[in-house]
Amino acid sequence: MGEEQESCMDSKRSSDMGTLEKSPPSAQPQLPGPSTISSGHPSAMPGTSSTYASLGPSKQRPFPFCRIDTGNFSYRRGAVLSVMESGSGSLLSPSHEFKVFQQVKPTDMTIPINAKNYFIFETFRFAAGCINARSNGTIHFGVGDDVGGKYQHGEIVGTCLQDKLKAKFDDMIKDAIPTCFRQDWAVSAVNQCINPVRVIPVYDEHLESTVKKYIIEVDIVPTFSLTQNRAFFIKFPFKMKQGILSSKIPDGECLYFRDRASTGFLRGSKLDDFQNHLLQKLSQERKILDLEKNLTMERPLNYNHEYNAKKLEGCLLGGETDLRTKYPILFVSKPAFQKKHTQDISALSFIAEIPWIAIFDFDSNSDDNGLCHFFRAQMKRECFLYQPEEKFFHFSDHEELAEAILFPEKTCWIYANGRHAFKVKPHEANRWNGTERCKAVKNAISFFARPDKIPAGKAVIVFLVLSEEIEIMVNCFRYCFDDFCGIDNFLCLFENESAYELWENQVQSVCNREDLQTKSIVGMPWAHINQTVQFINGFQAQTEPLIPTSSGSYVLLTNQYRNKLDDLEVLSKNQCEDLGLDPESDYFVELCRKKEMLFYKGNEVSWLNFFFTDVHNKNHVMTRDKFSELNKLVSAALFYREPQLKRKSVIVRTLYYQAGSGATTLGKHILWAFRKSNVRCCVIQRITDDTAKQILDLRSYGETNESECFPVLMLIDNKNEELVQNLKAEIERLIKTKGLIAEKTVCIILQCKRAQDAKKQRDRNPTDSEYLEQRVSKNEMRWLEKKQKELEENLDMSFRTHESDSEAEDVDDPITEMEKSNIRTAGTVNLDKDPHLFIKFMILRKNFEKEFVRNVVGNSLKDIKGNELLLLRYTALLNVFAEKEDSFVPLHCAEALMGIDNDKYLTMNNILSPAVRVFLILVERLTCGVIQGYKFVDPVLADEVLIHMVKLQETYQCTYSSIAREFLESRLFSDAYTTKDLIFFTKEMLKRRKKLAYGDETETQFSLLIERICSEEGHQNAVTVLEKGLDKFGDPMIAQTVARLFTKYSEFAHAHKYADIAVQLDSDNSYLLVTAGKVYHEEMIKNFKLTRPKTLPMFKKTLSDAKSAVEQYRKSQEADLRGKYALNVHCYLEDIKICLKLLTMINKVEPFIGRDGQAKLQRYLIEPEFVPEEVQEVWKDYHIWMKSIKDRIDGSIDFLEKYLTYNKPKLRDLEHEWFKETFYQQVRKYPQFFGMLENTVIESDEERKRLLACTLLEGHNVNFSRAFDYIRKGRNAVPNLERVMDLLKGIIQKSAFDLEGLISVSLALSTVDPYSKKIPSFKQVYDWCVLLSTLAPSTLEPHLFLMMFLWPREDIGVNFDAGLFKLSKERLDTMYKEQCRKRVFRHVQAHKRITTTGFNRPVPATNFFLSSGKGLQSFLHISSLNIESQKKL
Repeated sequence: MGEEQESCMDSKRSSDMGTLEKSPPSAQPQLPGPSTISSGHPSAMPGTSSTYASLGPSKQRPFPFCRIDTGNFSYRRGAVLSVMESGSGSLLSPSHEFKVFQQVKPTDMTIPINAKNYFIFETFRFAAGCINARSNGTIHFGVGDDVGGKYQHGEIVGTCLQDKLKAKFDDMIKDAIPTCFRQDWAVSAVNQCINPVRVIPVYDEHLESTVKKYIIEVDIVPTFSLTQNRAFFIKFPFKMKQGILSSKIPDGECLYFRDRASTGFLRGSKLDDFQNHLLQKLSQERKILDLEKNLTMERPLNYNHEYNAKKLEGCLLGGETDLRTKYPILFVSKPAFQKKHTQDISALSFIAEIPWIAIFDFDSNSDDNGLCHFFRAQMKRECFLYQPEEKFFHFSDHEELAEAILFPEKTCWIYANGRHAFKVKPHEANRWNGTERCKAVKNAISFFARPDKIPAGKAVIVFLVLSEEIEIMVNCFRYCFDDFCGIDNFLCLFENESAYELWENQVQSVCNREDLQTKSIVGMPWAHINQTVQFINGFQAQTEPLIPTSSGSYVLLTNQYRNKLDDLEVLSKNQCEDLGLDPESDYFVELCRKKEMLFYKGNEVSWLNFFFTDVHNKNHVMTRDKFSELNKLVSAALFYREPQLKRKSVIVRTLYYQAGSGATTLGKHILWAFRKSNVRCCVIQRITDDTAKQILDLRSYGETNESECFPVLMLIDNKNEELVQNLKAEIERLIKTKGLIAEKTVCIILQCKRAQDAKKQRDRNPTDSEYLEQRVSKNEMRWLEKKQKELEENLDMSFRTHESDSEAEDVDDPITEMEKSNIRTAGTVNLDKDPHLFIKFMILRKNFEKEFVRNVVGNSLKDIKGNELLLLRYTALLNVFAEKEDSFVPLHCAEALMGIDNDKYLTMNNILSPAVRVFLILVERLTCGVIQGYKFVDPVLADEVLIHMVKLQETYQCTYSSIAREFLESRLFSDAYTTKDLIFFTKEMLKRRKKLAYGDETETQFSLLIERICSEEGHQNAVTVLEKGLDKFGDPMIAQTVARLFTKYSEFAHAHKYADIAVQLDSDNSYLLVTAGKVYHEEMIKNFKLTRPKTLPMFKKTLSDAKSAVEQYRKSQEADLRGKYALNVHCYLEDIKICLKLLTMINKVEPFIGRDGQAKLQRYLIEPEFVPEEVQEVWKDYHIWMKSIKDRIDGSIDFLEKYLTYNKPKLRDLEHEWFKETFYQQVRKYPQFFGMLENTVIESDEERKRLLACTLLEGHNVNFSRAFDYIRKGRNAVPNLERVMDLLKGIIQKSAFDLEGLISVSLALSTVDPYSKKIPSFKQVYDWCVLLSTLAPSTLEPHLFLMMFLWPREDIGVNFDAGLFKLSKERLDTMYKEQCRKRVFRHVQAHKRITTTGFNRPVPATNFFLSSGKGLQSFLHISSLNIESQKKL
């Protein structure tokens, strides 16, 4: 290494700046030989040999690099610096830049503007060049730079300065950094890379004493911890050109680079080469050099690195293998470091590597120059800053507090003793106790210590002692000792022995010395702690993610911004490229093998698997035959290869797949293929209220023109269909709010959707979907066979290695075939290398053969007993019957089942047998924070395990219902935070049925579990399971399910009981009230069928049931109007159905049988005073209610008719089509009871005509919806339509009813028979529209008609009235929003915070289109189009 090799850290302990020999830790650095300058000369530094400053009469060494305090040091006027103005031989050896800098005059009282600009420009140019080159450097002002030949190169000249101006240079730099560096991370990094300015006097015995000259020096130290893998661009403000040659300042942002003796900016191919290749190389080189320098720090003589590293690992992990299973909490004292010495704080980089749940920071200046300032942007989690009084002083509900601080997802950074930035002063130690702050901190500790927040034994409490100001933190140690029940989960880190001794003396009242020593580490260098934490975290690629921009370049996605996108996993262009590993190294080979093994065992594919496949030809991932087809679908959406996509801002492409067929891998493979294209890629990890915003934020990140951004390609894997559709709607709403261009695709959703009949689902939507089945092609089979052979060869190599080892021990005892078999079945080779036990791989290899799966399960289950068998059984139950929610058994729940949840020495990792590991994998899921849990490697295996256990009842003594009951009573449901996820999965397993409305391919009456129990064991066993679930969870929808189950089997007394329980639990849920009504509804039908003979007295029970059902439906409609749940249209349909069903039943009872009876029933229902003599007494309690039936039916029909006419579903799903058809079937029954019958007597001729018109169209009204539905039935509709036209025309005093009917029938007739002579003129119909708008201004129809007739076009047919057109359009919009109110939607998830809630408005339906015809034929109703055309529209 060359001169000035010492880093900032070393220079603080060294006073020489030449090449020094390595000294023992206790020794002082040895200095060069004697000097010709006396120690009293001003050029000498105190405490050093004078040679430190001089090499002879004409040469002088520069001041030591990275030193701040100049002492009595001075430069000699006329001497020449001993270093050259050139690049360094090493990144740590500083390069030098000389500037003569003579712009300041001796008489200047302020620094002139041209001098300021020159100083800033040259400093920042040099600094940016050094930072991008990752090289240390010093720029010297007042030193000859050989420009103009006036001074010798490197000659000490000096700059004239008044004393009061010396302090101005630091302020100038600080103020200018934000104006030249635009990104926040760059401002922060540059601030720390540029050291404080040194102003060193120049000694000149010939100079007048009144004139003072100085050398101004700035050191640049771009450590890896500050610069990472980032490129630093700079843009100088235009005003800086004063005093500088304009040609020297480039326009716009540029990247400076220090290359040997020059600093210039890169452009074109050189810039691309730097960003794509050189930057990574230099960053890694700097990282290694920084680490080597840190490892040479002084340490205590008794320091034992290996012992302390193991101790640190043991305290942090507590027997686990991963910090992600822990809940670390940090208490950190106020540091003793000087404010300017940033290297001391930056050495604590391990703080940013640990996913802290909470940080209690006792430094009130932390966000100015402390830990928060340095590490917040680098943290693994997004941090939110609080004062303890703000959240923890007053709170009553722990769940509400957890939601408020986003526990455990975000880091809660607590300023435990004041915050200078908010003018909150710290308390002195003697005034701490009894304060609100003290109580709040204590409350916070108690909150985190609750077992329902942090499971017992899972907390890691770290006390980081950086100074001797510890009194208040000692109090917190005592609080933690009490709340966390001892010191078992503690770790105390001390910088030196004195701090430890002080701490030990103060905590001895609660903790004895021996226990404290076992949990304390003293004097371990921060670099070693950093190393150990990195080792604990395992390998993590250091790639700084780059994502494409519309300008053709790439932008760095900062860690801080990425933390805000916590619903997304962003896939960068350079994903995994910065491994920092030698591909030939053992570690690289082992990492590659481990990732491959995990994938083939059933873990989800990782980006490293794709990286190893593409870049290093390791062939981890097979390219499926469906890859090219799916790639074409996505490409067409991205690049508008289909014309109909040009106006879609959000495009959905669906991959239907059978469980276990590899859809997740295929979907990620598509993203991997597109990561370097003009698209930004991400995986949706969860869907919350914030997901849509995060997607659009990712799209616009680093862009200046939001309308030109690249689209986002996102993968959504097996998420609830309702969630996906709500996400799509929310993205579209935000796009509309932002005013983005509709013709440009904003995002493409690649949705992997599980379906048992995947091909059939694809065939329904062939243009925008693909399918993947449980089958591999011949080409794929060849790949699998080749890969299996490769894996077996690796296994044989392991055997040969084992044999050679055995021979070395005993040449007469070679390994036998039996031993090989044992290794295959029980050893580590079993799990890690034998392809036959990579079950996920082998299921593919065997092409999903059922016999293979049965054999694997049958052979493996023999070796599994006790709690392991229970874990396997319960996990299978969840995976099979809660498959829609990607269910798993949370790790902490599994530990409780295995009985190790309170054992600090046992972990799941070291107690699960190899046989169980064949079936189960540990997965990570993002719910409310990252949660780990167990699930089966393949759903096919899970189902087979249950089938096998139930089939062999003599061995396993279980049925589906007994497994479910035992599961509900098991220790899985421990009092832990992650139990919420298990509870959620369990509820879904008990109550979630398949429905077309949910996006399922079929419909079931009950959940899959209940359906199977009913079919194989009988419904009573299903009831016992549901009752157990209801007792445990108190969920009203489970009670509803019990009621529906009893109703199906006609056990109505029990059904009523559970329907009432459901309503009592949630009376605002209209769906529960519909179920209560359905119980009466079905009971009415059942009892009527069984009643013999059907007499009027016996019919009273039927009337009672009907009345009770209608009352429940009425309450359901009232609850629906309260709007706390999604719109429930079923309560209106069921109301219509039961009333018409009741009237059909009455038609079968004397005296209402036959035509005369039907007429009598109609009079009974319509005429207020008429009651048939036969029912006068026997039905006396029901007369008023019977006469209200028509109004009830009319009200429900009106509501649903408007709803179905003016709104359309988000999806054209089968459930909606079924509902619509069922509704119109009921409407057609209406005239049987309320239409014109043979014996109907109506005194008013006008009313008779209206009733007859309704009867002819088989409805209760004459509107365009009824008219076009009548046509749609395919009958010869023209005669009846013409007759209706004549009837309504014949009414002299036309009402709004008549006018709407005339307009509607005219439009219908012009569609079905444009040559009918009954069709009025266009002008006549338009006049009716105008008149209708005056008679019924508060309804939608007149304004719809007027807007249609006045829509601007050629040959409109009437005089265009612009004012009327505008008024109609505005009223239509306003009244639609009033009548079709926004409704709440809520998708409940395990945690309240990620439950998707919001409000949406129904989507307006299109009823008419403009066609090329004339007059009335210019209007085309949507029913006239074929089904495919309707879908596209």
